Amino acid sequence: MEFRDRLKDKAVIVFGSGSGIGEATARRLAKLLEIEVDFEDLRIISEDLEKKLDKAVQKRAELAEHIKRLEENYDKEVFDTEMDDLKSWLVQQGIRVD
Repeated sequence: MEFRDRLKDKAVIVFGSGSGIGEATARRLAKLLEIEVDFEDLRIISEDLEKKLDKAVQKRAELAEHIKRLEENYDKEVFDTEMDDLKSWLVQQGIRVD
């Protein structure tokens, strides 16, 4: 089995969930590797997985709270990183950020 064929089988696992970011990444990867991937199937599977995960989380309040904290921490980390990048760029442009 060729690498490209194995990659097709793994795409659903690697990019199975998320708010479209996974699909966008998969599309770019497929384009780079010059392979055809049925993204409609990927979208359907992703939506199904997300619904199942939501149902499972709703049954466990402590899990929902833990996920909420993880998401808040991730958002803060991304925001902080992006702000640092923005500040660096502004400084490079000669714009003071103090």
